[in-house]
Amino acid sequence: MSNPRYAEDIFRLDRVYDPRSVVSKESVFVVVGTSLVAELLDRPVAELLRDQIDQRGGKSPFRRGIVITDQGWYAEAAFVANNPVIAVGGPAVNKLSDEFDKWEPPPGSPKSKYQIPGTGNRIGFFRRNKVGLPQVGLWGWGANATRETVEHYFNSAEGLTKFLEMSWH
Repeated sequence: MSNPRYAEDIFRLDRVYDPRSVVSKESVFVVVGTSLVAELLDRPVAELLRDQIDQRGGKSPFRRGIVITDQGWYAEAAFVANNPVIAVGGPAVNKLSDEFDKWEPPPGSPKSKYQIPGTGNRIGFFRRNKVGLPQVGLWGWGANATRETVEHYFNSAEGLTKFLEMSWH
């Protein structure tokens, strides 16, 4: 389901339409592209990642994942930019991944882009936003490699577990 918390969200949002009733600084945004290919191939993988985040968030109403398009991310930037974020899909299909791909860390800082072990060409990206929360990009050179990258990320102790520790102190 595209929003497994629909009933809870409609209760909190209907007639109020204040996103703060369902989003806090602990809410994790999972950003996908807006193309047909991204919707068909990256969104289902992003929803698997969202489900992992929701499961690990337990009963906290704000420790959740929210899948949003890159256009939605930029349209809501004033509200969501300080939240933890994971971009799914490569720079060709996801504008946030493209931003991450082009970003250069300050001199003397560790590299932000890295290879994820395994077969194929899988890329990870990491930096912190201006309030110190993590921003991650996960993609591969092809949809299958992107799926493998995301699966590796949520199964690896150094992946989603660390990300959520940084996000939910």
